[in-house]
Amino acid sequence: MADTKSIQVINRQTGKMLTWALPNGHAANFPMVLDEANRRVFIGTRKPSRLTVMDMDSGKVVASLPAAGDMDDMFYDADRKRIYVAGGEGFLSVVQQVDADHYTDMGKFPTALGTRTGVWYAKRDRLYLAAPPSGVLGARLLVFEAQTD
Repeated sequence: MADTKSIQVINRQTGKMLTWALPNGHAANFPMVLDEANRRVFIGTRKPSRLTVMDMDSGKVVASLPAAGDMDDMFYDADRKRIYVAGGEGFLSVVQQVDADHYTDMGKFPTALGTRTGVWYAKRDRLYLAAPPSGVLGARLLVFEAQTD
């Protein structure tokens, strides 16, 4: 339910659908990803640009951090416990999961204006982002390799 102030949740056992409100003022939710092991849902919103973490069972917000603007894709690196948020403002946000309820902003890394689509390939520890044409540069593929601390 992109571009709303809530998300729809379906209980896989009962088929019951619930609506969970996003934190006050948060809207235009686009990317979402699950951390099933820790029972967390990562939700990216564009208004404002935030990464919100919710408990999968209760819908309670456990964390909210700033993230790259104009986001469209988000990925969870389960091995490193990191969330990668691709933002069209020209940055990649990286957030470290300390534990299920605590997260640290690792920073924003430059990409290219309009770069918001990609794929995380865990077997190669790489994030591939599609950068649109800009100036004299044609469309290109940006490759980020995940590093260990």
